[in-house]
Parts: sequence; structure tokens; C-alpha cells
Amino acid sequence: MKCRRQRCSNRVEHDGLCPKHLTRELDFLYGRLIHARDPFCMRCGSNDWPECSHHITREQHGTRWDPENACIHCKECHVYLTYHPNIHVEWIIGFIGQERYDALLDKAYGVRDDTGRRTYPVKPDRPALLEWLRAETGEAA
Repeated sequence: MKCRRQRCSNRVEHDGLCPKHLTRELDFLYGRLIHARDPFCMRCGSNDWPECSHHITREQHGTRWDPENACIHCKECHVYLTYHPNIHVEWIIGFIGQERYDALLDKAYGVRDDTGRRTYPVKPDRPALLEWLRAETGEAA
């Protein structure tokens, strides 16, 4: 079966979408969820150019669509924190607390074992996540 997006010939992963388009749909719905939850920049209070800002990089799929892993920042704060990672981590810990930040790290990179090495992170159930995000945002399939 082929992807239902126009001109895409990739194989379907879930709900008529290939992996690439499923990721795009998840990102879109996730952004809507975060924008609805946070009406302004959580750092400075500005409402100018609100952007969905991830605490832990989107490359880590274990936390990419976790609501704990993002908030709204104005474009200026988002760029500043992106280029100042130490300040970003300090801000995150002040915003969500050390325990919740450590839990995000464990979810993103895996839990540390007795030797201090991290185990492999759990990959999210993307089909279940898509259904949950659709329900949370009120979006239809």
C-alpha cells in the first residue's frame, strides 16, 4: 500500500501514512498541543513569534512528542537558548525541576545502569501517539 499523501510512493506505516509523513503529522499535532497549552513565551512572557521549543533535541524520538519536553518560547528566547546550551539547561531545571529533567534525560537517552552507561531508550508507539495527539487537539484523521 502506498502513502496517501499526494505524489508520495513510500510504503505505509500507519493510517495511510509513510514514516516521513507520519512524523510530519505528529510534529504538526504536537506543535498545536504545545501552542494551546502555553499562550506566551515561558521565559520572558512575550507573545511575539511564539515557537515550540524542545528542551531535549527532537532527534531523540523517546521525548520528541512528550509534552514535558517542550514549551513556547518567543523567537528571540528560542534562538538565544539554542546557542547557549548551558543557560538553556539551567533554565529548564528552574522551569520544570531537576527530577522531571532527569526523567526526560532517561526517557530520551536511556536509564543509567550500575556502571553509569545508559541503556537504550524506548522508542515511542507512533500509531498510539498519533491517536492520542488527535484526541488531545480535536483533530480528525
